[in-house]
Amino acid sequence: MDIKRTGSPPAQGPAEYFVGTVRIAPIIRTQAPARLFAASVTFEPSARPP
Repeated sequence: MDIKRTGSPPAQGPAEYFVGTVRIAPIIRTQAPARLFAASVTFEPSARPP
């Protein structure tokens, strides 16, 4: 398994999963067939899961 840090900028959290402003910043990702993905999720005040 090859694990690499991603250099992707944070993205807006999808509205179907979050209410309010949420940013998701990828940390690591693996190549297939592995399915590992790690991200840092930042919630602005009053943001939450639906």
